[in-house]
Amino acid sequence: MNKTEPIRVLILCTGNSCRSQMAEGIARYLADVQGLNVEARSCGTIAQPGMPASENAVTACQERGVDISTHTSQPLTSDLVAWADQILVMEAGRITESGVHQQLLARGGTYAQLWALQQEPFITELTASASRQGKVEAK
Repeated sequence: MNKTEPIRVLILCTGNSCRSQMAEGIARYLADVQGLNVEARSCGTIAQPGMPASENAVTACQERGVDISTHTSQPLTSDLVAWADQILVMEAGRITESGVHQQLLARGGTYAQLWALQQEPFITELTASASRQGKVEAK
């Protein structure tokens, strides 16, 4: 078995207290279940650092076997963008209004609107992206 670098996915919303934290938890859970070499993080364009996930988000995830109870919010930074291979955004304007999309694209990364992926399961997009970048583990 040949290990490769993981695909790094950053999930971006506004406050990083609900949607993006849930998506991060679900991405980690699905990557684990599917055996994919994926790392996921989340952040918000106006997030206050260190805030817990909303109680409703924690409960909704727990009902589906996903634990986000220890997650804390973090603001979008250029370091997070530099870390990411792919950025998934909750709203169309988040990536361009933050100005980080140019930094990501300049080094060959990609971004997509998370809601636009509803025609195809989230994990399928992660798998396809990892495959395109040569970051899936050889079996």
